[in-house]
Amino acid sequence: MNWNIEIGKQITMIISICVMVFMVIKYRKIGKENLFFIVGYILFTVIDIFCYFYFKSTNLSTEIFFVIGFLMIVFFLYLLYYFQLLYWPVLKKIQLILLILFVINIIVMFYIEDDLLHHFSFNMLYTDILLLMFSIILFLYQTFNSDKILDLNNYLPF
Repeated sequence: MNWNIEIGKQITMIISICVMVFMVIKYRKIGKENLFFIVGYILFTVIDIFCYFYFKSTNLSTEIFFVIGFLMIVFFLYLLYYFQLLYWPVLKKIQLILLILFVINIIVMFYIEDDLLHHFSFNMLYTDILLLMFSIILFLYQTFNSDKILDLNNYLPF
């Protein structure tokens, strides 16, 4: 049996919607400290589903939605989420620098890339992923060097 890409996309959309609904239902238990994560996930899921149906019905490019929604807004929300989770002053300053680098990256990409909004920029994606990885490393460093390491089962961001 060959794997059909359309079926795979539909399965991942159903799973994403189920996770999104579950997060909204469990919002009180998840807590407000995870609001940026929840909003980022919901936005990414909505953009993904919208682009699927938009392209299917119009056959027009959806890069602008991915560039603005995913590369700019969703990554910013995740960087902001990790900024919110950090409480050590030094790590919080480093995360603030990462947020500033993110904004600088967007400005530089608009200057360097021709028509950034109408084609998916892998340079921007790789830079965003790198900044997010540094944020996750800062968060893990803080978590592993705190008392929260003793109670990881109940610490949702981990």
